[in-house]
Amino acid sequence: MSQVNLNDYMIDNVSVRLIRERTVYTTDVNAIDASAPWKIANFMFAITEELTHEKFYVIHLNTKNTLQSINLVTTGTINSTLVTPREIFQAALLANAVSIVLVHNHPSGDCMPSSEDILVTKRIKEAGEMLGISVLDHIIVGEKCYCSMREQELI
Repeated sequence: MSQVNLNDYMIDNVSVRLIRERTVYTTDVNAIDASAPWKIANFMFAITEELTHEKFYVIHLNTKNTLQSINLVTTGTINSTLVTPREIFQAALLANAVSIVLVHNHPSGDCMPSSEDILVTKRIKEAGEMLGISVLDHIIVGEKCYCSMREQELI
């Protein structure tokens, strides 16, 4: 077995590429009260009210459940969006989030979760448990309505 001497190799450049995320930061840490789903929904109505496509957001919270950042994870079609735990937790880890709240809109105006919404939420929650990041809720906002999966005991 031969040994390789690292001194024989010259490394010109080492670069670190940061993950570029579409994140909305806010300076008002009291902008969202994570303990009240209706307050999160009211905050998100202003962001999603005129959208014609589904958008999936993740709200990053610290140990005091104070807002750290809001990350736009994906933009979908008029009636669906594709999201995986990888996309959810990539930015959450970079934001040092202790817990997260998932939020997406239904452009149809109907805020009730589909069976796919429930299944995806359960997968994300399981992944979060492995990473030590709690999924506190998944809120779906529609036209002047919202559904908290936590309040509906779906997660």
